[in-house]
Amino acid sequence: MKGIITRVLLTLAVVTASVSSAYAFNLFGLFSSDQADNSMETLLSQTPADTLFFIGGHNTTEGREIMDSWSMANQSDINELQILMSDLGSDDSPVLALAEALLADYTAVAPGGYSALMAHYGVPEEGAGVFYMHGAMPVARFALEDAEAFNAVLNQAILESGAAPVLKQVEGVEVRTWRLTPEGDAESVDLAIAVDQGFATITAFNHTDTSDLQAERLGLTDVADSLADQGDWDALGDQYDYDETFRGYFDFDGLAATLLTGTQSRLRRDLEALMPDEIERMDTQMADSQCGPEGYALARQVPRLAFGSENISSTSQSLSQQVGMVLELTNTDLTSQLKRLPGSLPAYATDGSDKLLALALGVDVNALAPVATALWSQLPQTDYKCPALRDMTADMRQNNPAMLGMATAMAQGVKGVGAAIYGIEADDSSPLGLVGSVLVSMSADNPSVLAGLISSSVPGMAGITIPQDGSAVQVPVPMVPQPVFAAIKGKHLVVYTGEAAKAPADAMANEPLNTRGSTAIAFNYERFGEAALVALESPMVASNAQGMAMATGSCVDAYAGILQAASLPLQGSYRDTFTDRGWEAKFDVTLGQMNTDFSVPTGTFQSETLDVDCTWYDSGVEIINADGTGQFSETDETGQCTLYQADYTWTQNGNVMEQTTTGLRSRNSCDADWEEQPEETFNCSLLGSHNGYLYCQYGTGMDAYLMRYFQ
Repeated sequence: MKGIITRVLLTLAVVTASVSSAYAFNLFGLFSSDQADNSMETLLSQTPADTLFFIGGHNTTEGREIMDSWSMANQSDINELQILMSDLGSDDSPVLALAEALLADYTAVAPGGYSALMAHYGVPEEGAGVFYMHGAMPVARFALEDAEAFNAVLNQAILESGAAPVLKQVEGVEVRTWRLTPEGDAESVDLAIAVDQGFATITAFNHTDTSDLQAERLGLTDVADSLADQGDWDALGDQYDYDETFRGYFDFDGLAATLLTGTQSRLRRDLEALMPDEIERMDTQMADSQCGPEGYALARQVPRLAFGSENISSTSQSLSQQVGMVLELTNTDLTSQLKRLPGSLPAYATDGSDKLLALALGVDVNALAPVATALWSQLPQTDYKCPALRDMTADMRQNNPAMLGMATAMAQGVKGVGAAIYGIEADDSSPLGLVGSVLVSMSADNPSVLAGLISSSVPGMAGITIPQDGSAVQVPVPMVPQPVFAAIKGKHLVVYTGEAAKAPADAMANEPLNTRGSTAIAFNYERFGEAALVALESPMVASNAQGMAMATGSCVDAYAGILQAASLPLQGSYRDTFTDRGWEAKFDVTLGQMNTDFSVPTGTFQSETLDVDCTWYDSGVEIINADGTGQFSETDETGQCTLYQADYTWTQNGNVMEQTTTGLRSRNSCDADWEEQPEETFNCSLLGSHNGYLYCQYGTGMDAYLMRYFQ
């Protein structure tokens, strides 16, 4: 069953992303607009109101140049996905073969840019699209501007893959279907694609579907209880100020009602048809134990997770989007207490442009014990009939929060803590081979009290006083090879090292305490990746790098991941808090121009290969000629003679360089005879240039190895 589910999900994802790539991006808010048209109204009128998951939006040309660079997938990533499909059985699965053909089509068209991509698939540049669950079945629907273009892409993929569909008529509309489950299985699932009235629909049919269900899922018949009737789309905009880039929600209330109380819905109908025995047993258990109604009374207090775009903007160099998320809580006694907890978050933890990473926790320590006591007192005084809920409540009653007040006494007045890493640099004079810029801060009503506690209790601080006038004093920190300073800046106690951290530390003097939120994170992939590459070259890190290999599975995987991060112009921030509405989170993501230049450099290069212990060893000389020929050679340990030589021709497809040998020979020693070897083909995935090295990964999976070239 797990393999079937994987195959179904992968196929739906690839087909949807390939044929309607803009809408696939739109689900993450990367293509969208406030310029709605009546296609959204039509889609909403054909979406059932009892859907448990919904997301919809509009395409746009906002930030087109930026997204053009991001839409060009690396050929090496495509190759790996194709290998995954092959492992899952694309050779004997027509639908995976179809997905592979569509993926290849997307790869070929994407370099032409957004407009060419939309025209190729027949999708309007500012059309509407939705994804939702129809009962237990996923549905993706989107507007078409040119149905013939869409059908042409699909027909060509069918021709190239040999994945001939089974055609059927539903409400007079032709539907292409492909079996997703093995032939002969009684419980079947089919991929279904239909085009009608200016819309394309990609969904799944199962063996229990009636013709009426299939027609409704394809949007071919009216839905009596639609999202348009219910007004959720407009309500998400009015209630949370989400724009029409995208909006959506997950309905926890509906899910709980379906599973715990047997409330009839499309999901309930599908579950009863697909797994009748399991549903009957669950219903009996819920009724006998009273866990159903009692559990639902609790679950409905968390009715929905709503999310959507709050703003999207672009410049010639970047595309930015702000996304909001709200976990709705209807218990006002709960929310009135939780919203007392958020504390002060430093400004540096909300901006990733100038640092690798920042983390902050905002909590009003003074409120912890009172809030915990208030929530504890709200526990039901009568026992639940449901054993699981009864035991849970009993355990919570035994944990009197009075002890929390004692535990937090030493931290009274604290409003938040944070830390940021601004940079890591190589330094041969440092025992670690590295120096960095780091800032740590603690916000409080009276930070001088915290400073006094540190001076009196931290080893090595005896006799050192942190001035209250804002001036910095050097403090001893073991194992840190560079000066570390501490200062009181307004309402904040700061400890920092490195020039890059000094300015933001000084700026906190003008930063008042706030109740901005509970958690904040800021990140910058490029800066993090570049710093990680520098760190990996330091003697201390290199000598312990095998631990990294153990943590990631292999040195190659670890290095490849870091190299990809260093090539990713993406920065962002995250912040969450508690409000009257519940738990709220904000995401802010900025994309820069992706480097799509994978030109193969020519010349003579020294090469190194990554060993199993994550260290590099000399591996030979590579000559890459502009005429498409090349040579790789290895010498003996003394460099007196060549022991291995491969002459080859090379071609390039995206970021993959294919090398086919025209002559391959080797020998064991300088005085041994050469032995001719069978010809081979090597595929090198270019991972970018960093710190004077060009990195290239050969092979995949357990056979992968990483080389780097330099002159």
